[in-house]
Amino acid sequence: MAAERLSSLDASFLYLETPALHMHVAGLSIFAPRKDGPLTYDHVQRVVEARIHLAPRLRQRVLPVPGNLGRPVWVDDDRFDLDFHLRRSAVPSPGGRLQLERSVGRVLSRPLDRSKPLWELYVFEGLEEGRTGVLLKLHHALADGIGSMLIGSALFDLEPDASLGPSPKAPWRPEPIPRREDLVRAAVEEMASHPAEALARTARAPQRAIDSVFRTMSGAMALAGMGLPPRGPFDGPTGPARRFATATVCGFGGSGGTICTISRRSTLPIVRRSSCRMLPTPTGSPSRQWCDSGLLQERPVPRACGPHRNPG
Repeated sequence: MAAERLSSLDASFLYLETPALHMHVAGLSIFAPRKDGPLTYDHVQRVVEARIHLAPRLRQRVLPVPGNLGRPVWVDDDRFDLDFHLRRSAVPSPGGRLQLERSVGRVLSRPLDRSKPLWELYVFEGLEEGRTGVLLKLHHALADGIGSMLIGSALFDLEPDASLGPSPKAPWRPEPIPRREDLVRAAVEEMASHPAEALARTARAPQRAIDSVFRTMSGAMALAGMGLPPRGPFDGPTGPARRFATATVCGFGGSGGTICTISRRSTLPIVRRSSCRMLPTPTGSPSRQWCDSGLLQERPVPRACGPHRNPG
């Protein structure tokens, strides 16, 4: 079976990554103790082992094409080791919010290993009141925000006593890694076919090019009309270290996990989907969302966010 090539959008997240600009995303979940005690690393390990087949991408890694003649491809990791991706961590006493935030910040400051599947899952034990924190960290090339939620929903349940689900019909065996010459040949064939396809699409629908230019110009004019952005405490060079903070905000409409408190108007990345996508390829079309926020006022007033048409 031919290896699946990364989409242009997913590959861009790999190309844009630098030592100071990591392109992973993460979600932190806090679990209350069950009747039989706190959630432990061993519990999480059993669930992931039983359900990882529901998210095949978690056992695949990125394989570059020789000479960068094409976008990288997804291949099965023939040395996949679940213990490498599942990490156990104890939060220092007293196990409060501050200690958890610092522990998560250290995890987010480290880039993912590109020679392995691009994800990690940390279990933070020792939180106050017997709670347990679980941090799922994935590269944006593997999944976007909605894709991360799909993967998380496959691994976790809302009920503490839920069944692990049926086992796979056959044990997992990695597909053979494509040979170098096969990767090069497929990339060259793709480069040769794309110009012809582009000409054919233009001939069938010349109005598409005009509409695309019009949308781009309209978006640029809208951005220009907003003026210069106000300065804030986050302006300045970016380093590899990350700080993670949590906050309780009531009645605020916006993208989950996105801070919208620095300026009166912010732009939030969103993903538009025309239909539901299955777990092997949880990606979508990027767009943006304007958010008018009153949270900087002395008495915060929540505002709603309205969708904005993607100019490109």
